[in-house]
Amino acid sequence: MCSRSVRSTSAKAACVILFLAGTAVASLSMRQQRLVAARDMLRLHQRAAAHQRATQRLRVDISAAVLPGAIKRADGALIALAPTASEKSQIDASSARAALATAIVPDDPSLR
Repeated sequence: MCSRSVRSTSAKAACVILFLAGTAVASLSMRQQRLVAARDMLRLHQRAAAHQRATQRLRVDISAAVLPGAIKRADGALIALAPTASEKSQIDASSARAALATAIVPDDPSLR
């Protein structure tokens, strides 16, 4: 009977040791994953900061390259290309008729 209790005690001790080793491995694995995630996050933050610095440099370069007179000239050209109020009302009316013709009753010729 004495040999049985020694065997069962050593088997229990071996099971406890295996359980503790498995727990330690799992704990180390989770710690490693957290470290990898932190490193990746740091790299992403560094890339974002570099992009922000590059964007700021480009904004400074653009503002230095564009003169106020050039902006006024470009603004006048854009205003000249914009449709007039009567053209806008014609565009709005024709698009409304087209939307009604296709969306509500496509077979009714009075809406076309």
